[in-house]
Amino acid sequence: MKKHGRGGACARDKLARSLSHALRKRPGEPERIDRMVTGIVRRLESMGENELPSTVIGELVMQALASLDVKKSHALLEEVLKADPKNADAWDASCKVAAVAKDDAAELAALTQLIEVAPKRPGAQRRLGDLLWRTGKKDEARKAYEAQLVVGPDGDAELGLVRADLEAHAVPADGLRDEVEAR
Repeated sequence: MKKHGRGGACARDKLARSLSHALRKRPGEPERIDRMVTGIVRRLESMGENELPSTVIGELVMQALASLDVKKSHALLEEVLKADPKNADAWDASCKVAAVAKDDAAELAALTQLIEVAPKRPGAQRRLGDLLWRTGKKDEARKAYEAQLVVGPDGDAELGLVRADLEAHAVPADGLRDEVEAR
């Protein structure tokens, strides 16, 4: 669904054309583009929705494109951070590059540094909480969610705390949304 509410089919060939256009100046093989399109389509199908905002599709395309440049991005960010280790924007970008690469250890290190240089960075503690939760460090995740709420209001951090409370009281995660709405 477009921003203005108009619907439009997400055609596989349209995705392939868009990716080919984005990569037109890069040496690449058509198989890579086909793999990227297949991955995007699978992720869209796994969402189980008939209509999705075009921004969701765009985000998936951007993630696929970013994954091509993870190593290059990482090297450039290392140079920036070597010159300016207190550059919060570079630490934030480093977190995102590590997340795209699915490198939890690098993401944790970058988030830790980001919070050290910019403790009031919006969403940083919540992102740390989400990462810790995902990696099974639930007590540490709870502390990160609480720290985010000290920085400022954050609905996702509140949801993380509710999730932690529910698990501590053996409430199934399936009922999470109902419990949140009841509070």
